[in-house]
Amino acid sequence: MDNLTGLEKRWFALVAELSPTTPIEIVEKWWQIIASAYSEKHRHYHTLEHINFGLLRIDKFTNQFHEPKAVEFAWWFHDIVYVLKSKTNEHDSSVLAVTAAHELGLPKTFTTKVESLVMATVHPQVPEGHDKRLLHDIDISILGENWDTQLKYREKIRAEYLTVYTPDQFQVGRTNFLKEILASEFIFCTDLFQTLFEKQARENIAKELCELI
Repeated sequence: MDNLTGLEKRWFALVAELSPTTPIEIVEKWWQIIASAYSEKHRHYHTLEHINFGLLRIDKFTNQFHEPKAVEFAWWFHDIVYVLKSKTNEHDSSVLAVTAAHELGLPKTFTTKVESLVMATVHPQVPEGHDKRLLHDIDISILGENWDTQLKYREKIRAEYLTVYTPDQFQVGRTNFLKEILASEFIFCTDLFQTLFEKQARENIAKELCELI
C-alpha cells in the first residue's frame, strides 16, 4: 500500500502523544501486529486502506469528538480480528485493543473507553454515547459515497465473502443485509452523518438491491 509509511508514522505519533515513555520496541511490536492483521490474504475491504479512510474521517470531524484520541486508538483496532462467519469479531478485536493499551502503558480509564468504542462498531446495533455513535457512523459512511466508490466497495466485500461462501449465498446474504439497513428509520445515528450521507446511502442501497434481486 502506497501510504504504509504514513500510517506507520501516524501510529507511532499517536502512541508517543498518549504515552511518551513507552519503549519503542513495544510500539513497533503493535504496529507489526496491526499491519499484519490488516494485510491478511482474505481481506479486500477490511484492510489498511479502510483504516486510512476512517482516520481521514476522524481528522475531518475531530472537533466533533469528546475524546478524539480514544476514538483514533479504537479505530486502529476495530477490525483487527476479521474472521468471516464469526459472530465475535468486534469482541475479539476489543480484547486485542485492551491488551495493546495495557502493554503500551495507557491509563485504565482510557483503555475502558477504547474497549467500548470498538464494540460500538457492531452493526446494525445503534450504540449509546456521543463518540460511539460518531465512530459507528464513520465505519459505515462508505455507504454514502458516490456510486463509483460504492461499486468498488461492493466488489471488495464480495471478494472477501467469496472466500467462504458461494456466489448465491453471498447474493442472498447481501440482499438481506441491505434490506435490513434500508428498513431502518435512519442508516446513520448522528444528525451530522444523516445530513451528509443519508440521502446518498439510501439511493446507493436501493440501486444495489435492484441489481441483486
